[in-house]
Amino acid sequence: MIGDAEIYKLHSQIVDRLANFEQRLGQLVIDEDADRTGIKLEVPSQAFAEFKQFVLMSTDMAAIDPSLANQYLAKASEPYSAFAMQLHKIDEVMTQHALTRHIEVGRELSAFGDRMRALGLLGTLGLIALWLFIANRLARRLDMLSASLVALAANDDQTLAPLFAQVNIMAAQQGSLLGDMAMAVMAFRQTREDRRTVQAALVAEREHLDALIQGMPDLVWLKDSEGKYQIFNQRFFATGRQGS
Repeated sequence: MIGDAEIYKLHSQIVDRLANFEQRLGQLVIDEDADRTGIKLEVPSQAFAEFKQFVLMSTDMAAIDPSLANQYLAKASEPYSAFAMQLHKIDEVMTQHALTRHIEVGRELSAFGDRMRALGLLGTLGLIALWLFIANRLARRLDMLSASLVALAANDDQTLAPLFAQVNIMAAQQGSLLGDMAMAVMAFRQTREDRRTVQAALVAEREHLDALIQGMPDLVWLKDSEGKYQIFNQRFFATGRQGS
């Protein structure tokens, strides 16, 4: 036989455990999306309340009337079975719902991955297109500089004019490699122009000196170290012809 003290202790433990379970049952939240299964889900609070009532009545009467306590305990089995079946149904539906959500999330992640790969491919193609554009532009500018140097070497003034209008624009981009190369080409052109100016000045000075020599009434001539005439005026030439 179980003593009164042990029955009271057992009763207290059952009360505590039922209260703890009832608290956890009150925190149970059924996802609204589970309604898509077509099954109406409710927390089995009523069945648990009936089960709790009969169990507590059974433990209360255990020391006073064991026979009545057994009857209450037998009656508790019916709401307990309904309670357990409802919990099992909730578990099945929620498990299926979780599995469905897992599949949907997997599909969403897969679609997201496809979009990211597509964006990555587009980005790569964009970078390639940008690189080709820059490379093509750089090649055209290098061809322009090369054509300018060829025109300078060939003294092709007709070609130089339109080319150097573009080269001059490139030379304004200081600090860049193409800008420095364009400035070098412009400097070469300026050196060429300065040389042509100096040569023209020398030719003009020589022509002026020759005109002075030819216009002088005196005999003017110049021989080199070998005795060859280098310069002479018409007066000297005419005198020499008369003497011969």
